[in-house]
Amino acid sequence: ITVCVIVNIVVLSLDHYQPVGHMDEILIYTNDVFSGIFILEVILKLTAMEHRFFFDHWNCMDFFLILISITNFSLRGTTAVNVSVFQVLRVFRIFRIMRLVKRAKKIRVLIDALWYSLPSIANVGGLMLV
Repeated sequence: ITVCVIVNIVVLSLDHYQPVGHMDEILIYTNDVFSGIFILEVILKLTAMEHRFFFDHWNCMDFFLILISITNFSLRGTTAVNVSVFQVLRVFRIFRIMRLVKRAKKIRVLIDALWYSLPSIANVGGLMLV
């Protein structure tokens, strides 16, 4: 999973406006593969940890990211909803790398603050969809 997180961050950094050739299709495919891996990870953790899964803020953030991925999958073919909002929210996957840094306690405080502000961010995102 650690290698997947690092490679996913590299792939996310390759995404840019007006990609050349088939780069857009390749990025979508690799994003789908990483989303599938992370969905499988969350399912396995939920199965193993049951209700204790949600006691850890990092697991809650992973669950939130998976919900974004699933929503992005389900809305990809439609034009009724602006899917680019969900693609922007994929950037939060970068915060998964912070889990790997055990000694970065100040960064963890920032991530916890971000986690507590997610409901407000969701409200703003909801307004952007309207």
